This record gives sequence, structure tokens and C-alpha cells, in this order.
Amino acid sequence: MRSLKFIGLNECYIRSMNRSRYDLIPTSVLMYLNYKNTLTEDEQAYLYANVIFNKSEHMKIYHEYAPTMEDFMENMIVKGKVNDDLTVIYDEFLEPENVSSIYAGKLINIIFRRKVVCTNKNVVAVIVSHEELQNVQKVPLVNGEAYVEVLSENASIIFEDKNGNRYAGSIPYHFERIVDEKAYMPICREYSPRDYRVLLFNYESLGQFTYKSAKEVNAAREIIQCDEISYDYKQQACLNIIEYYHENLDTDVLIKYLSRLDIEYLTHANARTIITYLIDMNMFDKAFQAVKLYGFNELDTNELYRLADYGVTDSDGFMIEDLMSICI
Repeated sequence: MRSLKFIGLNECYIRSMNRSRYDLIPTSVLMYLNYKNTLTEDEQAYLYANVIFNKSEHMKIYHEYAPTMEDFMENMIVKGKVNDDLTVIYDEFLEPENVSSIYAGKLINIIFRRKVVCTNKNVVAVIVSHEELQNVQKVPLVNGEAYVEVLSENASIIFEDKNGNRYAGSIPYHFERIVDEKAYMPICREYSPRDYRVLLFNYESLGQFTYKSAKEVNAAREIIQCDEISYDYKQQACLNIIEYYHENLDTDVLIKYLSRLDIEYLTHANARTIITYLIDMNMFDKAFQAVKLYGFNELDTNELYRLADYGVTDSDGFMIEDLMSICI
């Protein structure tokens, strides 16, 4: 091993190794590389993962490497990087109780990452979409593997082959988790409170709304103010806010959110309730628009009377046939 003293030869030894496994590295090489090296970040990640994997064979060197490996881990978290070797390092050193303020604010960038493994040789990319988010991820598969961000159990996973054909549900795959995101969420709430992933986690962790807690309505309000959240999901959050203020008899704020609601995103199941609220708040123009979309068969007589009366006395936008259909 005397020849390894030549400059760069120790790095060449690492570069010549099969990166798909962690073969034992000679002690002399490890000692030199811990002193100084010109390895790239990916090569350093492999070196440190190898040291961790083989620590039982050279525990003394492992302890000598540990401070450097932890510093490297912090730098990689700040950069939001994830790969197989880094996963080994995160698993070894990343613990909720030991998270440093240096990288705590960037932790949100890795805790929802998952390794997707697909053994179908024809698949070249994975596409991940969430109904809660505007943007869609498309990540190439390398040797049947890719790292993607999965924020909810309802995420849609679609695979694409080299011809651009897409497959949902017919391609077998599995996920491998990097960390338990729930264990790190208190830290992310403290250091990244406005990040859309934190806001979404807070909102979805509430479960079924009771419409009695200010915590619920505050979480929903943050969702509709978040740029990364999809328009459809914001409308669902808006409906929860409307129900909260209706239950708590705050008519001024109720009117504000009824005005923001897009009635085209209602369903026949909730349209009758919202139309009633609109009529109660004297928001007749919008109530009439909703009636034209969803019908008025489930409205009671008094509500129909108020809507028709407004059409006769105050509205200049009602069509005669629309008004007649209500009156008949």
C-alpha cells in the first residue's frame, strides 16, 4: 500500500470501487482520506456510508470519522440532497433530539422524501401528483430507483415508459422511507412554520373538522393563502372556514368567505347548504348562480320565495325564464 501515498491515488481507489456495495476499504486509505481528500460530494457520501456500514471492522476509524461525517450530513441536509449513501448517513446520525439549528430550517426538504423502487425494465420515469398541490413531480428512474417527495397517502403514482406511455396501478413498485416525518414535525413547525408542507401537514392532521376550534379555522386559512396549494384544495378549505363561521355566528367573516368561494367547485351534496347560507346572508346574485348550476329542488319554500322576491324587486340580472322556473 506504500504506492497509495502518491497524490490522488487514494481517491482513485475509492473511484474504482463498486458503488453498489460496501466492500471493506483498507485502513491506510481511510486514514489518509480522513486527513485530506479531493473527493466529490457523491464520492464522500459513498466513503462515509462505507465507513458506517463497516464500522464493526474498524471502530477506531469510525469514531475518528464521526465529526466529519456529521458535518457533511448537515451540509447535505442544507442542500436538500438525498441518495442511497446519504440515507445510510442520515439513518446513523440524524435524530430529532440532536438536530442543530444550523440545518433545522432545511430539514423539511428531506423528511417527506421516499425512495421508489420499480423493477419493470421498461419504465424510465415516475410521476407523483397530489390533489393538494399545484405542481407535479416527474423524476427519472436510475436502475429502477428514484427519490420523490410524498406528502400524503393519497398521492398519485404514475409510471412512464420510454415511449411516453403512462401506467397507473398496473406497475408493481414499493416505497422506502428515509425518516419518520412525524418525529421531525415539531422541529419543522418551529423553524419552517410557513413552509407549504408544514401547513399541509398541520391541516391534514386535524382530521374531521368539528367547526368548534380556532385551531381548525386558522389551519384552513393558512391553506387558502398558500401559493403551492391547488385551487381545488383551497376551495375545500374555504368550505370548512365557511362552516366554522356559520357555526360560530360571525356573519361578517362568513360573508367574506362566501364571497371567495367558487360555486363551480361545490358538489350536489353541499350545494343546498351553501345556497341556504347565501340566501341567509342576502347574497342573492351568487345564490341564484348556484341554483342555476345545482337546481333548487331541495330548497324550502321560504328560501325560494326570498330568492324569487329578490329577482322581481332588486335584480337586473335574472332572466325571465329563470325566474319563472323558480316561481312555478
